[in-house]
Amino acid sequence: MITDDSIDWDVHTQRALNARKDLFCFVADDKVLGAEKSDDPVYLNAAYIMPLLKASANAAKEGIQMQSRPWKLRYPGDFRHLAEKARDLFANVIGAPTSTISVIPSVAYAVATVVNHIRDRITKGDCILLLHDQYTSNALAWQRLAEEKGARVEFVNRETSDESNREWTAAVVEAVKKFSPILTSIPAACHWCDGSNINLAEVSKACRSLSGLLFVDGTQSVGVVPFDLEQVQPDYVAVSGYKW
Repeated sequence: MITDDSIDWDVHTQRALNARKDLFCFVADDKVLGAEKSDDPVYLNAAYIMPLLKASANAAKEGIQMQSRPWKLRYPGDFRHLAEKARDLFANVIGAPTSTISVIPSVAYAVATVVNHIRDRITKGDCILLLHDQYTSNALAWQRLAEEKGARVEFVNRETSDESNREWTAAVVEAVKKFSPILTSIPAACHWCDGSNINLAEVSKACRSLSGLLFVDGTQSVGVVPFDLEQVQPDYVAVSGYKW
């Protein structure tokens, strides 16, 4: 329960009223995936899993129909056209050249790809910096790489000895300066466990000052929270499209 008196509840209420529920599948619509008519629900568990946008549901329906009639597919045109369209759209979201965008199955695949790309740069004693309670897709491969190379993984924990919590950005920047990691891998904008804010620009500045690499998992926020690629200047960014 949020009880912070500084929160402007009128602003939050107006945002909720302007949330365009009609764009989402939880508003009764028998034209979307055969949904049955029902009472208009109030859904409060979006932090766990969001209802699909109608546009997303319809796109999924079209994809299933396409896959069910493979003899109608034109190779390689149909495959290449959709992939290139996705690359163009995502490039616009983060302000990057389309030529720098790759389509992959998941963030875990992206991490594995980067691991192979930087493997020869990792040497014994190097540090890879991760966040405490970081999502496994952005942690396990880094841990395996460190074990393989005789490097070490340091986990940033914002809890202090007096059991108080620091702001995440300050905790990460402090750890970067302390451990001089060859690579820092963090989520974009917020921690997936509790939504705590992370200032990527500040973290990136600290990493670049020590010639360290920065990998950003933008799954939780890219496409919703503005992401300034020029300001953050990460070496790698990955997102999982299922959030959309």
